[in-house]
Amino acid sequence: MNNTLAINRLTDNFAKDPSKPELPFNIGLLYMDDNEFERAVNWFIKSYTIDPSYSQAYYFSAISNLLAEKYDKSINTWNLFMKSEKSPFDFYKQIKFPFSFDFEKIKRKAFYNCKMRRNLLPLDTPPVYLSALTHIFLGDMENGISFLESIGEKNDLPKTYHMLLSEVYSKTGQTEKATEILEKFCAENKNIAGAYTKLASLYMERGLYEKATKTYMQSFEIKESAKTLAAAYEALKKCGKENIEILEGILLLDENNAYAYREFCKQCIKHDDLFSAFLFAKKSEEIEENNADTELLLGQVCLLQKDYKTSASHLLRCINSENYNVIANKYLAEAFAGLEEYGESAYRQTIYINKTESKEKEDIKTLAKYLEKAEMFDDSIKVIEELEKEENKKELYKAILLIKNNEEDKAKEFIEEYKKENSEDILCKILEFVVNKDKKASIEDLQEILPKTPDILEEKSELFEEDKKFVIYSFLKSVK
Repeated sequence: MNNTLAINRLTDNFAKDPSKPELPFNIGLLYMDDNEFERAVNWFIKSYTIDPSYSQAYYFSAISNLLAEKYDKSINTWNLFMKSEKSPFDFYKQIKFPFSFDFEKIKRKAFYNCKMRRNLLPLDTPPVYLSALTHIFLGDMENGISFLESIGEKNDLPKTYHMLLSEVYSKTGQTEKATEILEKFCAENKNIAGAYTKLASLYMERGLYEKATKTYMQSFEIKESAKTLAAAYEALKKCGKENIEILEGILLLDENNAYAYREFCKQCIKHDDLFSAFLFAKKSEEIEENNADTELLLGQVCLLQKDYKTSASHLLRCINSENYNVIANKYLAEAFAGLEEYGESAYRQTIYINKTESKEKEDIKTLAKYLEKAEMFDDSIKVIEELEKEENKKELYKAILLIKNNEEDKAKEFIEEYKKENSEDILCKILEFVVNKDKKASIEDLQEILPKTPDILEEKSELFEEDKKFVIYSFLKSVK
């Protein structure tokens, strides 16, 4: 709406009689109606300058500043309003407009301007509540909470009041208070799905996954939503449970729900059904192109199928996306290893370890293996030495690396040290003969070692399979 003619007429009237505060006030309202909030503020200031007790001018000036996102100015004007008005909480009920003015439309603009959540600004908004919102938008959570708490005993609070107070408690790390507020609100308002959903998310944040699942399902009973069911499924996963019926329910509500297809894909991977896993992942890809989670799954499935080139292609798209997934680098390392690009494998594994700050022994040993395969023996040995420091334990794999790097004297010294703590280790005994060229295996040695070689290969050991084979083969070569 363009109110130019009305504004011009009122401006002329004000020029003739500048003593009436309602004239600049009405001009300000017309500018608000045209969404020219900063110009509106200038006229409201003129209005309350003429009459410092003219509460409406402060009120709409504060709202105009709020809508113009001039939060600091809005707060200053709210403070002036509080001083001028005897009943600041109920003031909005007393407003009478001098002409047809769609204030609800203006408030709806504020409603959609909310930076935190759209449903936090109700259409019947007490001024004190608006003042609290302004503090919150400015980032002044402390005063925002103070304002909200000061009106907490009122009987006619907007329903979104509790949602907002819970939100700011949550944003300031007071999750228990946030939870208490919503628990009470949900007990008194059993038909607001959004409140249950928010409460469930707070339970998730606090690690109360069973409660979260139950609360998400309560929200779903009020208002059926595929998104709510997906959240409930995530909560169940945190409980160590997965209900396929929930995934089926998501697809009944939304047959093109990519999340559900991805979760079905993960289930198939767990059960080694790679064919079905691939189909579910491709279905998800059809629905959502360039989705990092889908690319990750396709990379994983292709990796398990030993299609290393396709796997690497999907995983590279995954790590280049905005929703970067760290585990992708670990899978990429495996894919490049399958392609025998071990230098790249080591690089990807290093990124994975650094990004996750992983101290997992197997991850570090895998990195050492990739470096070894790339013939970067010195780097591989350094990685193992770092692992030894971390574990405070010698790694037999280091001796193998030293042998492969033609550092047999160092390998010999290492074996001597290792033997002191692991005298019964059969692989250590075998390596003694490998690194000591002058030491010949006796009949008794062969009788002890040879029958155990099949067991060495079959039993779980901290050595990689190929390294166990390397040790046994090297020993057999040394026997003459």
